[in-house]
Amino acid sequence: MTLICCLCQRIKCSGGWIEQVAPPGKNISHGYCPECFQFALQKLRADILSKRFGGSRKKDSVVIEHSGLSIDS
Repeated sequence: MTLICCLCQRIKCSGGWIEQVAPPGKNISHGYCPECFQFALQKLRADILSKRFGGSRKKDSVVIEHSGLSIDS
């Protein structure tokens, strides 16, 4: 089974995560590479803090960037 990062689309191989197109005809499962996992955690934490403290999305908006991806939280 081939594991592919759901954010950056890199593929897990024995040496780590590489940028490559998944081979056709393989079983593919999605997950997070270590860098994107940290990125997703930052986004989740920002969302939780915003909701917990009742922050306005416009006033307290935080932009989190990683590998060319940008998410407003």
